Amino acid sequence: MQYLEPGPGRSIPVDARVDDLLHWETIVVTDDIDALFAKLEASSVTFVSDQIQALPSSYGHRRGFYVKDPDGHVVGIFAR
Repeated sequence: MQYLEPGPGRSIPVDARVDDLLHWETIVVTDDIDALFAKLEASSVTFVSDQIQALPSSYGHRRGFYVKDPDGHVVGIFAR
């Protein structure tokens, strides 16, 4: 089997339930987001966010940023 490229994707089904696997997100929560940002910035990590962002209170965290893991998946990093 050879992976060539992702397809166009599909819409979320109308009958989707909360226990269906439609999306997942990896997050890391840290006590010192500024130090972690600086450490990652000095490494070879690929950033999605160009800086630490202020987040809406509905997110449950006040500040955060996104990077890519070694496989290219986006990881959210948030302040505790």
